[in-house]
Amino acid sequence: MEKLSERLTKEFGKGFSSRNLRTMRKFYLMYPIWKTVSVKLSWSHYLELIKIEEENKRNFYLKEALNSRWSVRELQRQKNSLLYERLALS
Repeated sequence: MEKLSERLTKEFGKGFSSRNLRTMRKFYLMYPIWKTVSVKLSWSHYLELIKIEEENKRNFYLKEALNSRWSVRELQRQKNSLLYERLALS
């Protein structure tokens, strides 16, 4: 990953740190088909969503963020308040 980071940085400039490459890879593994990615959400939204390992939970927050037009901050707030778990219990 380090060598790839160095090569990409030399060729394209900043933004290809090994940490960023790992994040991009994780994003691709979770959303391998680009059509499943909504342009209504920002990269920052997706950075929050890919932190959620459980697919059902991640999809719940994805749909809620889209339907309710949550900002990234609101997505974080809802996630931290355990909205998914509270609704699952009721």
